[in-house]
Amino acid sequence: MSVKTVGDGIKTNLSNISGLRVFAPKELPGSLNEFPVALILHSGTSYQQTMGGDSSYDTHGFRILIAVSNQDQPSALTALLDYLDKTGSKSVRASLEADPTLDGSAQDIVIISNTGQGGFSWGGMLYLGTTFELEVYE
Repeated sequence: MSVKTVGDGIKTNLSNISGLRVFAPKELPGSLNEFPVALILHSGTSYQQTMGGDSSYDTHGFRILIAVSNQDQPSALTALLDYLDKTGSKSVRASLEADPTLDGSAQDIVIISNTGQGGFSWGGMLYLGTTFELEVYE
């Protein structure tokens, strides 16, 4: 599968979170104007991993940046907590794990980590949000 196809699969899963605007790697915006938003970034590929025997697979790394505000405000910090939960209607983890094949574009996914609440820069602006890292097995 291509990075575009896997990115689209991640977008499909995350689109189940009501109100979250999701951008796949092929459609990333230059600036963020509406919140909350999820940006899916490809972070690299490991080729020809083996699982014993003759089977091999490629592993794609992705980062998902969730932004809830372009400024540091207590209400935004509180809103971000729902995306960090393991379960619930806004849980990024639950949304991704609901279909680990990412709409048929992967064999499996592993959510590696989350950075917690903090800031990140996009298009020269600082946003309040969080970052999820995951591996996608082809």
